Amino acid sequence: MPVFIKILKSQGHKLTIFDIEQPRAASIANENGCEVASSIPELIRFSDTVLICTPIQTIPEIIETAFNCVEKNVSLVEISSIKSRTIVKLKSSPPHVRPLCVHPMFGPDVESFEGTTVIVMPVNDDQREVEYAQKLFKGAKIKVLDFEKHDKSMALILSLPYFMNSAFVKCIEEEQLILLKEIAGPTFKTQLALSECIIGEDPLLVQSLIEDNLYAREVLSHFIDELKYLRRMLKKTPRMLTAYYDKSLEQLKKDPDLLNARKIRDEFIQARQVDQY
Repeated sequence: MPVFIKILKSQGHKLTIFDIEQPRAASIANENGCEVASSIPELIRFSDTVLICTPIQTIPEIIETAFNCVEKNVSLVEISSIKSRTIVKLKSSPPHVRPLCVHPMFGPDVESFEGTTVIVMPVNDDQREVEYAQKLFKGAKIKVLDFEKHDKSMALILSLPYFMNSAFVKCIEEEQLILLKEIAGPTFKTQLALSECIIGEDPLLVQSLIEDNLYAREVLSHFIDELKYLRRMLKKTPRMLTAYYDKSLEQLKKDPDLLNARKIRDEFIQARQVDQY
């Protein structure tokens, strides 16, 4: 939520926030010069746009609450990482609610929406919803996907990396960590940095990305099957590993940025070293 407060305030929007933890809401509002609402109905009464920034499991209930207390035209913006449950709710919006189902594909450290990507999942009116997303997320690249394609993509983009990196961390013994960092090259350092970012996330978010995405289990099962295949290969025919990697390389050649991969990795490590300094 803080990143949206920061950027939307900089764009001149007047903001009112609500959180079930009222002291937290008051603290955030005081830090950012916002108003505080004491309830969802109060928040909606004084808003023309409502941005839902809550755990995924709670969103359908919040949408329903919003529907029941809206008395004027309001844009209801839902920004979660998984859409299969929320978009069904949004499609039942009453006439005076303008739904917008989006997934902002950026983290908490961006300074503006400029150059970021925001995915729009059409609910009722594709053109109007895209136009409003462009207005709300000024400067962002808008990508339109149906919600099923979005969730399938997020199983690979989010669920799988979180799963993989959680397992990666468990393979490192605590007493090894400092030594490994001292002697490792850029590949390990990049992987470790990614793992540390992921493990630093809210555990409930990680759980939700894996548990609530209907397509995550299929993707994770595929990943586990590949690991089992590699293990069998290393036991019986390790020389086949070269052909396995060659096949993987052929697949990756479809990526136009393949030749820049090492440069991107090295720039990432350099930037991380500067931040630590």
